Amino acid sequence: MPALAANPRKQSAIWLSVATLFSNQASSLQARERSLMRDILGRLAGAANAAQRLVLAERIADDPAVPLELVLHLVDDSIEIAIPLILRSATLDEENLLALIARADVTRKILSAQRAGIGERVAAALAKSDEECVLLALVHNSTAQISSTTFEILVEKSLRFESLREPLARRADLPAVLWTKIREGLPTATKNLSGKDPVQARPNDLSREETCEYAVDACEEPDNARKLIDKLAVAGQLGAGFLMRVLLQGQSELFDIAFARLLDLELEEFRTAFYASDPQGMALACRAVGIDRSVFPTVWGLSMKRRSGPRASGSGRPAAFDSLFALPKPEALARLHAFS
Repeated sequence: MPALAANPRKQSAIWLSVATLFSNQASSLQARERSLMRDILGRLAGAANAAQRLVLAERIADDPAVPLELVLHLVDDSIEIAIPLILRSATLDEENLLALIARADVTRKILSAQRAGIGERVAAALAKSDEECVLLALVHNSTAQISSTTFEILVEKSLRFESLREPLARRADLPAVLWTKIREGLPTATKNLSGKDPVQARPNDLSREETCEYAVDACEEPDNARKLIDKLAVAGQLGAGFLMRVLLQGQSELFDIAFARLLDLELEEFRTAFYASDPQGMALACRAVGIDRSVFPTVWGLSMKRRSGPRASGSGRPAAFDSLFALPKPEALARLHAFS
C-alpha cells in the first residue's frame, strides 16, 4: 500500500473523504475495498480533524445504511464523537451493544443505558454494573425493556444505592412484589398511601405537591427550577446524587441552578467556571460537592456540548485532573471561587 500523505491537513482531508465514501457507497464495495478503507481510517484517525469527525458522527447517527465498521470506528473515538452514535445509531444492533458494554468505560455504558428501546439482554448486561450512574441511567430509561430477573437485581442493588429506589418505584413495569420490597426505603409521602394496592400506589400517582422529588419532571423553567432547588436545599435533599440524576435526565437548567446553589456561586459565575474550555473548573466543582472521581468522565461527556471556547485537548483531558480529586473539599471550593 503506498505511503499516505504526511501533511496533517492532507491526512485529515483524506480521512474525511474515505469516511464519506465509506458511508455513501458501502453497499457497492467489495470486501477488499472495505478492508482497505478500514485500514486507512485506522491509520489516519489521529490526524483527522476532531470537528470533522464530530460532524460525520452526527450525520450518520440516523442513517441505518451506514456500514457497521465506520460506526464502531467512531464509537471508540472521543466521547464527544461517540455520543450521537451510541444514543441513536440503528446500525448498532443488540449484539453490537452487548459487545460495546463488555469493553466500555463508564460514560459509554451510561449512554448505552440511555438509548431508546434497549432490549432485555442489554438491560441485563447494564444491570451487572456496580457503577451507580449506569444503574440510574437504566432505571430512568422508561423505554428500556427490563425483565423481572433484572428488576430483582436492580432492587437488590437499591439496598446499597438509595438513589435507585424512587426511580425504580416509579416504573409501571416493576413487579408489585418488588415494589413492596423497596417500599420502606421510599419517602414518607410515597409509603403512606394507605388503602392502595402496591401496583396502584406508585409514585406516578402522587401530586406534584406531595414531594419535591417528583416535581423535577416539570422544572426546566428557571423560576420553577429555583423554587424547587430552594425546597430541596431546605429539606436537605440537595447533593451530588440529585445533580447526577438531573444531568442524566438532560435537565440542564435544573443541573446548573442546583450546582450553583451548592457551591454558593451566582449562576453565571458557575457557568463561566464549569463550562470553560479548560476542564479544571469542572473538576474542582465536582470535587467540592462530592461527585466521585470515577463519575467525572460522565459529567465531562454529558456536558461537553455546552462548553465554550475551543475544545480542550491533550492536557485538557479529564485524566489530567486526578490530583484535584485528592484535594480536601474546602480547598477545592476555595480554588473554584478564585477560578470563577
